[in-house]
Amino acid sequence: MTRSFAEAVAQSSRPPAPQPPPEVLPPETPTAITIIDTQAGLVDTSSGEILDFTRIDHEFLLDMLDELRRREAQLKTFRIAAEDEAVHRHGDRQAAQPVGEWEVNVERRSTREWDVAELERTLTDLQARGLVDDAARDRLIHIKPVVDGTAAKRFVDHLDGEALDAVRQCFEWKDSRPKVVLTRTTWPGTIALPEG
Repeated sequence: MTRSFAEAVAQSSRPPAPQPPPEVLPPETPTAITIIDTQAGLVDTSSGEILDFTRIDHEFLLDMLDELRRREAQLKTFRIAAEDEAVHRHGDRQAAQPVGEWEVNVERRSTREWDVAELERTLTDLQARGLVDDAARDRLIHIKPVVDGTAAKRFVDHLDGEALDAVRQCFEWKDSRPKVVLTRTTWPGTIALPEG
């Protein structure tokens, strides 16, 4: 019997009783199931099933969400480990390297991290000695005004009347994507003992 994507994911989120941690192996799911976003919705390409999350039982949906988060974190860990090993194997080569059906190259990027205070001191000294023009600091260092959100909230909380109305014109509410917080209250296979 073939299980749907939602059943496969949610079923795997119901762990057995705690055991010693198993050896970590790359998950098989990413190669077995491919989900594409179409005009019809999300489609499991292995079965052609359109994933309709509106029809999934609420608790089942939360089990599935919990498992997907776990897998997402695990996939990120595997990806970073694989990238690090590929960089290590590539070594110091400056050119692409053929490996089987692949051609591998590692793009190494370095960026400067400036010490703003040190640069300001250096430019002041160089300007005083006539080695750079007076506008060098303004061309190189841009201080962007930033509002301290925590301090601003405390400030607004203490205002009222005309002052509060005026300051309220200086901000607008931006909705961020809601985040679901899951806390498992029971584990499958556990027995709730009666109170008393």
